Amino acid sequence: MTQTLTSQYGQEPLTLDALVPTIALRDKLGWTHVSTPDSEVEQSTREQIAKISKTHAGWTAELADQTVQAALWLHQENRLLYRWVMSGCH
Repeated sequence: MTQTLTSQYGQEPLTLDALVPTIALRDKLGWTHVSTPDSEVEQSTREQIAKISKTHAGWTAELADQTVQAALWLHQENRLLYRWVMSGCH
């Protein structure tokens, strides 16, 4: 099974494994400032995955990579939202 993230601001859709925790990522990234570098978002996400994978079997390297990819995609979506709001073009 898969899920697809669809942008409201022009990003290409991102199709992921259904196990990628996109709701948790949206919540986490909703609290992350848009100026936070991608490298920090990736590091933080990988640290969370490391904690989770200790108690939840099934976290493969591919699932971890897709989760990081989703986090970066969602972070970019938040940046695009911020730009849209600040542009006053709405």
